[in-house]
Amino acid sequence: MTSSTRPRASLGLALLLLPSCFSHQAPDGGSQEDVCPGPETSESVVCQQAMVVTGSLSADQARAGLAAAMDSLVSSYESARSKEPELVGEATWTFRLEADGTTRMLLEGKRSFTGGDGDALIESFALAAMGSDFVFPAADGPSMVEARFAFGGAE
Repeated sequence: MTSSTRPRASLGLALLLLPSCFSHQAPDGGSQEDVCPGPETSESVVCQQAMVVTGSLSADQARAGLAAAMDSLVSSYESARSKEPELVGEATWTFRLEADGTTRMLLEGKRSFTGGDGDALIESFALAAMGSDFVFPAADGPSMVEARFAFGGAE
């Protein structure tokens, strides 16, 4: 079935492992690397480890939306590290998206941090997501994107 004949209320599911890392200290404002560095790095590194997409959004559209969210996520992490310099770990969020790409609900999933509790990171990113600091591409209908991120190179 092609995407033009796919039903609008499709409940398609895609699981993608995406070890993409973003370092806010890179000269161009964010670089992608194949492997996350270890937690001993002094850089604020955020790695997207995996995502699950359901609904009308394609995997490529979900990747584009998560890439748009990276500046906010890295900024939130850097802000949290100013209060908790040893903060490393991982967190999962589920974005409930409207057809126009706006986040209508952000659900916090599993999180695990050392060097602090990560509350400042979680709160700052939730405000950015719900404040429309970034949007996902528009799709034929609502979608959900679950994404797991590592911070400071934690695996």
